[in-house]
Amino acid sequence: MIEARTLQGFSDFLPEDMYLRQYLMDTWRHTFESFGYGALDTPALEYEDILMGKYGEEEKLIYRFTDNGDRKVALRYDQTVPLARAVVQHQNDIKFPFKRYQIGKVWRADSPRKGRKREFYQCDADIIGSVSPLADAEILCVIDQGMKTLGLDDYVINLNHRGILEAMMNSWDIPEQFHIEVFRAIDKFDKIGADGVAKELMTRKVPPDAHKKILELLDWKETDIDKVFNFLEKKFGNSPAAQNGITNLRRITELALASKVDPENIFINLNLVRGLDYYTGGVFEVTVPVFGRTALAAGGRYDKLTQAFSNHNLPGVGVGIGFETLYELLKEHPITFPKTAPEILLVAFSNELLADVSNIAAELRAIGKRVMVYPGGAEKMSKQLKYANDLKIPYVLIFGPDEAKAKKIQLKNMETGESQTIKLDELVNKMSVI
Repeated sequence: MIEARTLQGFSDFLPEDMYLRQYLMDTWRHTFESFGYGALDTPALEYEDILMGKYGEEEKLIYRFTDNGDRKVALRYDQTVPLARAVVQHQNDIKFPFKRYQIGKVWRADSPRKGRKREFYQCDADIIGSVSPLADAEILCVIDQGMKTLGLDDYVINLNHRGILEAMMNSWDIPEQFHIEVFRAIDKFDKIGADGVAKELMTRKVPPDAHKKILELLDWKETDIDKVFNFLEKKFGNSPAAQNGITNLRRITELALASKVDPENIFINLNLVRGLDYYTGGVFEVTVPVFGRTALAAGGRYDKLTQAFSNHNLPGVGVGIGFETLYELLKEHPITFPKTAPEILLVAFSNELLADVSNIAAELRAIGKRVMVYPGGAEKMSKQLKYANDLKIPYVLIFGPDEAKAKKIQLKNMETGESQTIKLDELVNKMSVI
């Protein structure tokens, strides 16, 4: 006999789990669509060379294998690189700037832990074909609307720019070949702390003279947006790369604030890096104070990603929502949300009444009610009521021989225990307001 089991890092989700997961998906889907993003779906399996060379050190987490046709293939690691491939492959069929969202599974050969699995969902939204800071700002507005819909009003967008980071490296006389090593070390700060970053810098052979300045950056705490930009102008204004980054980041912030994003939700975080190597401009991570430093969303601008697939560059900017992390945290800190569970259970005393019961259920579904007919047939009433109670179905409609003769039906409120008799020809109107 085969043991019923799942692979480590892979999970089953039963209906009670799926109510919250579906609500989160629906919330982000509605948010994306309210900004005019269209849905895109890409294959779970890609040719290996499509994915390789795009993720830096994280490339080792890609699931790769040779299939039965002797092709080297890989499971989707994220949804951004497949997006870049798709827009190049279908560019003659796409209107640019192209706004798309995708909610789907990705796979990573990572060490499973809380909020991080080997198979999980991502919710992404991207704008391809625009270099305007308006596109970057809109991504921040998408985050703002989604987080507030979920009741997470005190979220924080930690925002930085690769141009500013590069200018810092140059001002500290760190050779260019070490820039990416410094970025990768800083990117681990939230996980390993300042001491861990110091060890990373030594391991990566970053010049020791720069260690102190890099570690000072990790203690950045200024929250006043204007003061941050004034500091950057004075410190790095003479650098063309920094000036471009400062101007771009300032404009993104101004446009986001003009779109009703609260300034308290934006933190110019100069130690934010983002580990993926394809970011070229603004980068961000979203956190919520009550959840600590855990990133609930992240993204940025990637103006060179499509160069791997085409000589014609297609700039882009986007966000990936940490769906699984958000799900786990909201399980621990429950929110009130509308469930898609059945609202009404219809029961019958006898098999002769099943057709009538089914007809009543159809009429109620026609007005938008979620109705279940007890699937076990005409079993004992106590068993059917227990079934409704176990599934937390709030209302039960009971239709027996006496009710059939009188052309009435009983409505039982499972929470209060109260019952009332309703005429069949008044049932639809009565239930439409419940």
